[in-house]
Amino acid sequence: IATIGAVATIFLTSLLFLWYDMFVRRDIKSKQKLLEAKRAFVRFVSHEVRTPLNSVMMGLTFLQEEMTKSMGYNSVEQVDASESELHPLSKNVGTAIDRRDVLNFFRQSQEIHENTQRAVSVLNDLLTYDKVEMGSMQLERDVVSISPLIEKTAKEFTAAAAQKKINFKFDFSRLESDLEKLGSKQSGHVSPILYPATVDACQSLCDDVRIAQVVRNLISNAIKFTREGGDITLSVSYVMPDTSEKNGLYEKRFTLKRGEEISASPCGALRLDVSDSGVGMTNEQLAVVFGDGVQFNANDLQKGNGTGLGLHIAKGIMELHGGKLTASSEGLGTGTTFSMVTPLYYLPNTGNTGIKEDSPQPSTSENPEDLETGPLRVLVVDDAPMNRKLLSRLLKNHDHICEEADDGDVAVDMVQASMEEGTPFDTVLLDNEMPRLSGPLAAKQMREMGSDVFIVGVTGNLLPDDVQSFKKCGANAVLPKPFKLAALEQLWIEYGVSSDHQRHDRTVATVHSD
Repeated sequence: IATIGAVATIFLTSLLFLWYDMFVRRDIKSKQKLLEAKRAFVRFVSHEVRTPLNSVMMGLTFLQEEMTKSMGYNSVEQVDASESELHPLSKNVGTAIDRRDVLNFFRQSQEIHENTQRAVSVLNDLLTYDKVEMGSMQLERDVVSISPLIEKTAKEFTAAAAQKKINFKFDFSRLESDLEKLGSKQSGHVSPILYPATVDACQSLCDDVRIAQVVRNLISNAIKFTREGGDITLSVSYVMPDTSEKNGLYEKRFTLKRGEEISASPCGALRLDVSDSGVGMTNEQLAVVFGDGVQFNANDLQKGNGTGLGLHIAKGIMELHGGKLTASSEGLGTGTTFSMVTPLYYLPNTGNTGIKEDSPQPSTSENPEDLETGPLRVLVVDDAPMNRKLLSRLLKNHDHICEEADDGDVAVDMVQASMEEGTPFDTVLLDNEMPRLSGPLAAKQMREMGSDVFIVGVTGNLLPDDVQSFKKCGANAVLPKPFKLAALEQLWIEYGVSSDHQRHDRTVATVHSD
């Protein structure tokens, strides 16, 4: 009987184990299928919405540039700064009434552009949210001076704040004061190499695009929730390193976005406080404000805009950097302060710490002339005729020489022909999904035949796997649709892209100098 009981127990236990194993496997498969379906949906929506928006936004950008020229200005920024006054040169072309009409059309096109950008922002939030939730977000770290980045990003909102008659102030005096006090300390527990000497020396090893994204979110929220005539203040201060934290100040290893390995020691942090005189928050609201999809009285306060994902994403970005994002308020009607803390690092090779005021600062280029790309020969590859046409016209508007290809296989032939003729392209802009040969496969073939042309993927497919696939096939960088010329120009500067004849001239000059 005992033997029968033991056998029966083993048999039942085995059945239970098999049943449990089958259940777990089914659950895992179900989750994997759900994840795959979710990613396929996000990829589909991203591509199918971004592609038409790409044409709309490029068309509006081109239209604004043409209207800017017709009004006698050199840049869109000059038109923005002019408010409603006409440029003196506008008298040379048409009547004053004509120019005012153009200015009105320009303002209306800007409003359409802004509303289109909101749709893009929603898509970006969805993609970033997916990355944060899946833990797949990868930071493209670089050596970044935080204060100038914050100031530059904040200035983007000057016009929006002025529209609501908001008193928008930047205050860097506290940071300067904090560093001066630290500089006067010659003894005690604070080591001179643990803190920056100047404001410009407050450097971090961070993803500047993501940090700017967080700053934009905080400022846009402050403007959104501050009533007309209110106040918004951006104040920056220095946070001392926590010397009590075990191993907190030890040297750490980082991989920069171009693959370079760098060692750095933490030397405190920089804190940005975005304070507004807006609606404020209760303790209950503060407890959940960073949750995903959280919106307070969205219809009245936000007029139905926003996804409620911005702060949740921003907090995830800061935590990924080893920083913090917090909120404080004394209650409804008292305003709110959001505090962003970004870690700073001691970088021995840049001389960014110590108490000397003349510490050398990092530069993006040893020679300022290297920042001038000059007219470039660009191959625009896209199976959508409107996208090709608009992108080419935008580039030609900025004095670049453009040729077009409607598919990847045509682009490969054109790149090969340009190499054989001794007039290679300086840049190839590749769409991702094309009927005969996709962008990634076209990039791969270009590399296999020995081309070192600067390849930029321009795509609506922005999931991490898609971007990495493009880069593994040979693309130097990937830009999202809708396309922004400023982003491409920044890449040219970062990678030192110049025209073929400029590279030849510099090589000759180098040989002669040797």
